[in-house]
Amino acid sequence: MLKVIPEDRKKAIKNMVYTGRFAQPDEVAKAIVWLATECPEYVNGTCLDINNGAFPR
Repeated sequence: MLKVIPEDRKKAIKNMVYTGRFAQPDEVAKAIVWLATECPEYVNGTCLDINNGAFPR
């Protein structure tokens, strides 16, 4: 997905997030695995933003 984004735009996006880097696939996968467990049994009606704070609500 990132291959089509120009390098200058990638730098601008990275500057918007706290860690200054893009998420790794395993980091997103961990959130998905957590949602698939019984742990979030009391979580409902919300959006799980996996964006490192780039788009705070």
